[in-house]
Amino acid sequence: MSKPIEELLPEKQPAKLRIYAWSTTELPKFKGCLKVGQTTQVDVNIRIRQSQGVNRVKYVVEVDEPAERNDGTNFRDSTVRQRLEEKGFERVEGEWMRCSAKDVIARSEEHTSELQSRFGISYAVF
Repeated sequence: MSKPIEELLPEKQPAKLRIYAWSTTELPKFKGCLKVGQTTQVDVNIRIRQSQGVNRVKYVVEVDEPAERNDGTNFRDSTVRQRLEEKGFERVEGEWMRCSAKDVIARSEEHTSELQSRFGISYAVF
């Protein structure tokens, strides 16, 4: 007897956006920097390895946080990098920022706090 379609094709869970940042000691140009990105992968390591292509380097994940507010909306990695630049942190190249993990998290929280005060939205991040 055949199985019902629901059993054969279970409902796919919606993708959850994550903000991540990683560092490496193997690329001297990026010493003291974090590469700030986003992914819907459950494991950010999958996305990091994809982004490295064949020239993989050893790395440490410094930030791995949901990019979702309590109201269900997301913020983007580009917003986090923009906020870092506005606070005086150097964009070394592309997604590489000269900052710490605490700086990345603080800029994410800062972005959501500004929206809360501007629009009267009440939610918490992280």
